[in-house]
Order: sequence, then structure tokens, then C-alpha cells
Amino acid sequence: MIKRDKDKTRNRCLKLYKKGHSYRDISSVVGISFATVGRYIRELDERASNEEFEIFYAAYPNKKAKKAAHKAWLKAKDKPPVPELLRIVEEQCKWRSWKQGYIPHPATWLNQGRWLDEPDPENKKPIFLKSKSVT
Repeated sequence: MIKRDKDKTRNRCLKLYKKGHSYRDISSVVGISFATVGRYIRELDERASNEEFEIFYAAYPNKKAKKAAHKAWLKAKDKPPVPELLRIVEEQCKWRSWKQGYIPHPATWLNQGRWLDEPDPENKKPIFLKSKSVT
């Protein structure tokens, strides 16, 4: 019975939060402490972030070091929204370096902000310097 009441309270807090109410307003309306409201909201944000990470990781072509990738996901605060990230990953999969097998681990991609990378120059070949022969 107590767990059911707690779940109802939590759901009511989350519903009010999604409507744009402040923590203080929610606290007074629902009748729980300000700190408890904050904890419920952090749990909501963490669950949403975990779901978004799973969507990103499922779409990313290099499935390595998932724990490190999740840690990088939580740390990368300036990343674009998930649909934009998925579009960028899809575009980068067409790049020559990715086609040739160089696909960074997802943690590296996130830590280095690789969603900001410019595309590979498709038609440029590497320039080799001619060395002077020693006689």
C-alpha cells in the first residue's frame, strides 16, 4: 500500500515537472519535501538519458566498450539531440575513413565531440614529399 502511494506521488511530481512547474511549486502541491522532488526529477532525467544512450549505441556501428561509452554519454553535455546524432552517425558511415574500417569507439567519438567533425576530403590523395637522394 505504501509503495503504491509513493509511486502515485512520484508520477504526480513528474507530470507537474513536465508541465513546467518549479520544484518548489511541486513540493507545495504534492506535499513532499523539496529534496524529494529533486530526487524524483533526477531519476527521471537519468532514465531518459539511459534510454537515449541505448538508442544511440544501437545505431552506432562500432560496438566496443559500452560502459566507457555510457560514461562518455553522461559527460558530454553539449551533444546535440539524439535524432541529430543519429543523422550525423549515418552520414559519417559514408566517409572514406569509416568505409576503410577506421570507426572510432563510441566513447572516443563522444569524448572528442566527433559529431562536429568535417567530412573527409573525398578526392584528395595523400601528398608524399620527395626525398633528396644522398650521394
